[in-house]
Amino acid sequence: MNLNVDFGTKATLLQGLTCSGQSFCGSDFDAVKAELLQEFDWVQSVKALAANLLAPYEQNGQAPYFDVQEITNEVLDGIPVPQSDDATMKWLNIVEQVVPIAGKVANAVKTANEVFGVIGTAGLLATQVMQTPDAGPADAVKAAADQLPDQMAHEQTAYVEWVSRMEGILLYDYGRLSAVGAAATTPSWAWQPDTTIDAITSLDAGTRASAYSALLPIAWSGFDLKPGADLTGSDDVTAYYCDEPDNYPSHVTPFAGALPQNQFHALLEVSSSGEPVDEVWTFATTPLPWSLHDVAVTLPTGSVTDNIYGSTSTGPNGAYQYEPAWWRDTYDPPSHTTCQKGEGSMSVSESWSQAFAPPDITAPLP
Repeated sequence: MNLNVDFGTKATLLQGLTCSGQSFCGSDFDAVKAELLQEFDWVQSVKALAANLLAPYEQNGQAPYFDVQEITNEVLDGIPVPQSDDATMKWLNIVEQVVPIAGKVANAVKTANEVFGVIGTAGLLATQVMQTPDAGPADAVKAAADQLPDQMAHEQTAYVEWVSRMEGILLYDYGRLSAVGAAATTPSWAWQPDTTIDAITSLDAGTRASAYSALLPIAWSGFDLKPGADLTGSDDVTAYYCDEPDNYPSHVTPFAGALPQNQFHALLEVSSSGEPVDEVWTFATTPLPWSLHDVAVTLPTGSVTDNIYGSTSTGPNGAYQYEPAWWRDTYDPPSHTTCQKGEGSMSVSESWSQAFAPPDITAPLP
């Protein structure tokens, strides 16, 4: 099939054809004509869909377009990350978040959710087809931090190439053509004037979220501050003592200076009396193993969450994230677990504070 053929023009020509009074016309002429007109319509719809799916990635003059390399570099430049440290950034997360992020974009309310579902599904299918050198799906990229933007650019190039091939795959197979072509002609799949802009905004935000999840843990470990023996918990970082019982009544509260923006308050469990038991997650760095008599903790001096889920998260540099989901995805489990809330009775043999390296969890098979 010549993909450059204008099937709209062909349909106009076919629409005007008639055949009557001739023996070679047969009784099926009108039915065949109707079928061909429908297929021509499907072809045009599939071609338009492929063009629309590529629109966010194409630079047209001064028009905005999605550039995963540029966005990843912006995040990298704003975080004190050791450039040679390995980071893993998930391309699949970017495309999966198109739908939920689009729902938060102002213009997206004008566009049916199905359209962004199509964008996300195309990205998911492409990710499963695109392969890494070891023949696995290219759902994530692992590279030195300073090489991550370039590697993500390769992922974007591979996606664009896949969408270009997808058009031919759909057009050459009647089953796929009829299924996708028919759906693409429905109003719910209509590509509105703002859809491309909203898609770019969503892809930009998804990239920022994925980049922050890849790079921030290299700069700042996630600390899970847990309550002590009586499990009352607290959302107050000054209540968590990094002590040993034999240090009492002295207390060390290394996380007391954590900024509110850099704290995540979570419900740990519900006590036997029905009261909520809270814990706090926050950012810090500390050498391991640490000494409870000399806890060396460094805290961020400014907010590192404003663009992720904070005050500017829905702005031009925002990641449009939901705080609990981002924390669980980024620090799951936290890099360290430390500092019980100083309460209850503890024996001298028990430590009120412990620090752990992240557990080594084998990834599931694809």
